[in-house]
Amino acid sequence: MTATLTIITEVVVVLGFILARQLMPPGSRTTR
Repeated sequence: MTATLTIITEVVVVLGFILARQLMPPGSRTTR
């Protein structure tokens, strides 16, 4: 089942994005 693996990967990436945005406040944009 490759479709299931792709869906899981997409969910993990989206969750990681949301977590990263919540951890870093919008005011402090530190580009390293």
